[in-house]
Amino acid sequence: MTWLLRPARPADLPALMRLARKLDSINLPYDESVILEIIRRSVESFAARKKSWTFGHYVFVLEDPRRRAVVGSSQIIDKHGIVNRPHICFKLINIEKHSRTMDRRFTHTCLKLEWNPEGITEIGGLILDERYRSHPDRLGKLISYVRFLYMAMHPDKYRPEILAELLPPLDKSGGSPFWEHIGKKFTGMDYKEANAKCRTNAEFMFSLFPHTLLYMNLLPEKVRKLIGAVHPKTRPAKEMLEHIGFRYTDEVCPFDGGPHLRARFDEVTLIKRCRVLRAVPKQGPIQGPAVLIGAGAGADFRACAAPAEVSDKEVAVSPAVLKLLSLPRGRPAAVLPL
Repeated sequence: MTWLLRPARPADLPALMRLARKLDSINLPYDESVILEIIRRSVESFAARKKSWTFGHYVFVLEDPRRRAVVGSSQIIDKHGIVNRPHICFKLINIEKHSRTMDRRFTHTCLKLEWNPEGITEIGGLILDERYRSHPDRLGKLISYVRFLYMAMHPDKYRPEILAELLPPLDKSGGSPFWEHIGKKFTGMDYKEANAKCRTNAEFMFSLFPHTLLYMNLLPEKVRKLIGAVHPKTRPAKEMLEHIGFRYTDEVCPFDGGPHLRARFDEVTLIKRCRVLRAVPKQGPIQGPAVLIGAGAGADFRACAAPAEVSDKEVAVSPAVLKLLSLPRGRPAAVLPL
């Protein structure tokens, strides 16, 4: 079966709310008014033509064309971190302590608050309906890869570096032990309240968090083990990102201690492997592996995974694929090997 990947639209609100109920993150909160604003911003971002366009928010959905059901979603934020709302993280640094008179030496790992107002492109909001997570078509891979296909098609919209913030282990109630032992003590807010505030304003973290070193050995061991760790359901995403060029940078989220991974835009293997070719139909069996193929501008962007025969200048796919993508014969399409 061929799955359709496309921009989110207002009619997707109920489906995105169902997905958000499971995720309830900063990028996809379980809040109807916020998701409506995210969709509105996404529609506006996809429609933008100017190269100078910034602060875009792009939401992709994975749709079963037979049922017209949205079963997954992912996002790109073209510039995360600005002057009045900088990107904030904790940097892990090692401090050496040595006493000559006692002949003792210690290495302490500390958390140092850092911020960046210059902006970085962020990928996030990746979620797939639990009923589809073991699907043989590897749907999680498709909804993740479509972001890199789109970035390769529109490199002028994005920053030189890409950030991925990964979800760490949380407690049974969805709270963060890391936040309980650090953030709550300096802000007086619980985890979910602080997350909600940070969607529109991160100033309180910059102002209320200490700008001095926080020694990790003052934290309980169970909390220290969570710093830089990933949630079991997030491990496949981490492995995929590392495989395509992302690296852990000893930076963690100040909310929950989840790891930050970074990659240079021009060093991401998926972006480098993407090619623009003329799309042509072929009758009969396709003698080639599946590729992710995308075409169209603005709200008309469409992508899907399908078997293809790729040559130096052309990509041959079935007529049904061209129809699904609303792509006339001979028009250019972006092709990403899977």
